[in-house]
Amino acid sequence: MTSLNLSKCSLVTDVGLWAIARHCTSLRHLTLSQCEGVTNIGLRSLAMKCTGVQYLDFSKCRNLDDNALRVIAAGMWGLQTFTLTGCPNITDSGIAEVARCCHDMRNLDVSDCEKVGEYGDKALLEVGKYCHRLQTLNMYGCKVRQREERSGGLREATAKALYQLND
Repeated sequence: MTSLNLSKCSLVTDVGLWAIARHCTSLRHLTLSQCEGVTNIGLRSLAMKCTGVQYLDFSKCRNLDDNALRVIAAGMWGLQTFTLTGCPNITDSGIAEVARCCHDMRNLDVSDCEKVGEYGDKALLEVGKYCHRLQTLNMYGCKVRQREERSGGLREATAKALYQLND
């Protein structure tokens, strides 16, 4: 199996993620949006066993935080599309870690992650520095200050590939 969509499966827990990691090591596309039972523990299993994942959607997974992003970044280096829409505990620190490890990132959606950009532009700087293949960055609903300065810096850093910037 290379693709799995478990959106809105509220009963998916870390035990379920462990089973997926153990039996679906060739997974490339995983959607776990609105799976409230997912935590860092289950993600560690996925990151260690499903290293070929290229598409990951954790939209509205309210229990995920920067530690979860560090776990993902440590094992899923080939990640190309990462959706974190509406994850309230994600900050610039977690996004920066993903950027430092996942250089093949093409699409990053952190829209409505209200803590991204809260204390500066660390995430944008790291994305611009490491994700040279980035095509789409969606930051709608994030706390982005000085939009022109930030957007311009990111566009300059990734000018060869960036198609769309939503802030």
